[in-house]
Amino acid sequence: MQCRGSCPRRIRHCCGGDFAKAKTAHDTAAEDYTGLGKAANDPDRPRLSEAEYAQIAEAYERLLEWVRGVDRLKQAVEQRIASIKETMEQSRGAVAEATAALETATAEVVRIKESGFKAVSADQALEKARASLAEATGCLEKRRYALAMTSAKDTKTLAGEAGEAAARLPGMRQEIEAGVAGLTERVERVKSLIVEGRTLFERLS
Repeated sequence: MQCRGSCPRRIRHCCGGDFAKAKTAHDTAAEDYTGLGKAANDPDRPRLSEAEYAQIAEAYERLLEWVRGVDRLKQAVEQRIASIKETMEQSRGAVAEATAALETATAEVVRIKESGFKAVSADQALEKARASLAEATGCLEKRRYALAMTSAKDTKTLAGEAGEAAARLPGMRQEIEAGVAGLTERVERVKSLIVEGRTLFERLS
């Protein structure tokens, strides 16, 4: 599933103030650098005094420090962008995995139900899983990546529960059938004892 809008615009939105600060600082530094090229700050002018050279050097040093600050902001923005991109990819991957898990669980429940079982618990878990997946997809579209991953994790858990609930049904039926067979045998033995006892009492009476 693709999120709405272009990635660069969303990254600028998520970086917020850092991006704006870096851009402003870059523009200011560029403007100051252009200003240093003016005559008053030109070290190639003839007959400059020692004080004038020192003033020009100080101006360039201030600009250099400003540029270093811009570079630090730039690095912070780049790190933030890398982190956002990683989170975006992780959330997309989590939603894709959750979708696949739900599809697998749904197929398993359908297969069990076609075998004649009534998978009530599995159906309930599937319904919750679908709702959770819809929430994860919605969060992904709204750039709420952490919430999207949480909902995707819930979807996988619920899908797993649905598949397990469906897979247990054949074994449960076998256990019940075996129990019923054993109970039937015991009932027949009791009936036989009752008949024998009745016959004995009839002889004694």
